[in-house]
Amino acid sequence: FILQFLSPKVMRDLRLFSILDDESRTYLEVDSIHDETGYKAIRESLAAQYNLGNREPNIQVYNVNIRGDRMLTLRHYQHEGRPLGKETDELLKHIHRIWQFDVEIESFENGAVTQSWQCSENKKRK
Repeated sequence: FILQFLSPKVMRDLRLFSILDDESRTYLEVDSIHDETGYKAIRESLAAQYNLGNREPNIQVYNVNIRGDRMLTLRHYQHEGRPLGKETDELLKHIHRIWQFDVEIESFENGAVTQSWQCSENKKRK
């Protein structure tokens, strides 16, 4: 809503700019400033803050073994290479309590599973 009023003139008056924070680099880079070519990039950066994909992990039900051991497989589709956080084990335990059967989460990126976590009855009893 606020972004509608963020015209190039307002951006120039506020002297807005955008910083590129690339984890592979040891420095920060100002990648857009409040000029003709940069104002769209600045608006997109501000709008990206409201994109759920940038804030919350995309976890979907991938498979349920209905006829066998009823294992639930969830798949986390990484957004811009972002892995799951430290709370993954707690999330698995919570889903396991609800589902009451084995649960697995696979982290998926570039067409391949990069990491997986599992919570089963055996692990729960330990």
